[in-house]
Amino acid sequence: MPYVVRNSMWIDVDINSPINLQTYNCCMTLTDVHGDNDNKFVVVDFGSGSSSPQIKIFKGLKQTHIIHLNEKPSAIVTVYTDNSDQHIPCIAVVIKNEIYFYRNCKPYHKYSIHSTTLKDTEECKLWQETEGAFDLLKHLQVLSSTIGFVNLSTTSQQMLCLNECYIEEYFLKHKKNKLMKQHTITCVTELKRNLADVHGVSCLVIATTDKISILDTESFKILPDKYELQGETAYMCAIGLYNVDYKILVATRTGRLYIFSKSSTSGYKVEVTHAIVAVILRIDKFICCTIDGLLQCYTLKCVSLWNVKLPGDPTCMTNMYVKSMSLEFTIVSCITSNVDGLTKGLILMFSGSTIVHKILMPDPVTCIMFGKFGQEENALIMISSKSKVDIKLLKRTATFDLCARPTLTAPTPGNLSIPKRSNVFIEQTLREREHCNEMHVRTQQTWQTLQIIVLNERINSIKQKITNQFLHTSAQLLGLGPRFKIRFFLKNLSKEPLIGINVAFLYNAQYHTIESPSCSMPIIVPDKEIYCETFVTFCTYGGSDERAIDIVVSQRANILYRAKVNMPVYNIQTNIEESNKT
Repeated sequence: MPYVVRNSMWIDVDINSPINLQTYNCCMTLTDVHGDNDNKFVVVDFGSGSSSPQIKIFKGLKQTHIIHLNEKPSAIVTVYTDNSDQHIPCIAVVIKNEIYFYRNCKPYHKYSIHSTTLKDTEECKLWQETEGAFDLLKHLQVLSSTIGFVNLSTTSQQMLCLNECYIEEYFLKHKKNKLMKQHTITCVTELKRNLADVHGVSCLVIATTDKISILDTESFKILPDKYELQGETAYMCAIGLYNVDYKILVATRTGRLYIFSKSSTSGYKVEVTHAIVAVILRIDKFICCTIDGLLQCYTLKCVSLWNVKLPGDPTCMTNMYVKSMSLEFTIVSCITSNVDGLTKGLILMFSGSTIVHKILMPDPVTCIMFGKFGQEENALIMISSKSKVDIKLLKRTATFDLCARPTLTAPTPGNLSIPKRSNVFIEQTLREREHCNEMHVRTQQTWQTLQIIVLNERINSIKQKITNQFLHTSAQLLGLGPRFKIRFFLKNLSKEPLIGINVAFLYNAQYHTIESPSCSMPIIVPDKEIYCETFVTFCTYGGSDERAIDIVVSQRANILYRAKVNMPVYNIQTNIEESNKT
């Protein structure tokens, strides 16, 4: 790929032959299609609408494969279906109620969600009891506003969408048929099964109009975990491992956000006031961008952390993880207008609620993706509103300014989530009130004891530092064993004589015997060196710590110096046998 350097952080890929694509964020991915460690750009091109959509695969800037589709897909995602050494993934393409799996750009498997038959419902009674087509149409319109359009059968949904001239014919054709409800797949996302690795076996999280289910891509069977929700799913993310613990974030078209986990089937729920543009799920929080230009962050228990007002209308959002820097950013694309009224694109990179980088684009960006492209670890692929593809590569020497700066923060709601008072909390509060004086005295005593310990350690360190300035020591070990002589030298470096110096030898009586474990030194005049000596005899063989002998130099009650002498390894039994042989 030819490169053009235009700024200090990004390298612009020079695309000689322009690439034009009509797609959505959920219909493009970066994946190693052939298992050759070369990530390809896989995208669904919807075209102008006159032709059928196509899956196009790009190796660099060159288009290598085209897969023709009969219908328009709602999403594509990459999944690994086995643990083979080749590490060849499958591209899952969602069309209506079916998922087509392609491996090595060839059809691999097809999974379908079967329709269900409705019985003994209010809708069934309306079809059985109503005689006229238009009377049934009015009753279905009332029922749709009551229970929701997505909860009606597929037969009733199609009737409500028909033109008036075809209603009578449609009514006569389906009056005696059973009402069938076809579950359309709206979103899919990947969830690793038991290994948090890029090539680990994946599960496929499937969102239909009223529930969430998980598909095992090895056996192509639905797993027992299922979740119900109200509203049609618009965006979905998943994180974690299915066999351990996981979180699933679901955003509906009505502005509701659900958090489901392996241990909780009901999940947490939060509602936003405007339509959702995109969501990002992380380990301890999730980020939501709404159409009114508000970037919001919540905990996994749906507690608001911060809100940021964007400088324009958001169009898309994606996660940016730079592995070499161990940094994770949020990329948001906005539409801005200049003085002349022309619209331009603005790419914002957030670290938390702080903007760390901006990229100005000549046209608004409608699709954006960050990841490994080819052999480049950090590639930013953007598609503008004019269908033009733009690719930027992050320099390996790039740095981000992570210093906090003021941002436009929206006012947060004043309602705080106050936890409920449990019995344990009430009992602890009463106990603290009854024994408040004792608790205060005990806390003060503990604090004063800690202060004394800290001051003593500080004094000892100061004494040790002063001692090293006027006292020089060294030790010699003489002999071949098992009897050794330790000679310990002391030299006065100060200008005053030292009086009352004592030297003690600390040892383990199980391994050694020392003839004179302590000795009193005479007066040490300045610049003079004297020594004391003693004999050490091995009793038995021991480890390295057990053979060590500590030498402590003290003056009256103050310890001036402490050293450790590591005695040599001496096996008494082996030496006795050798001496007997000689």
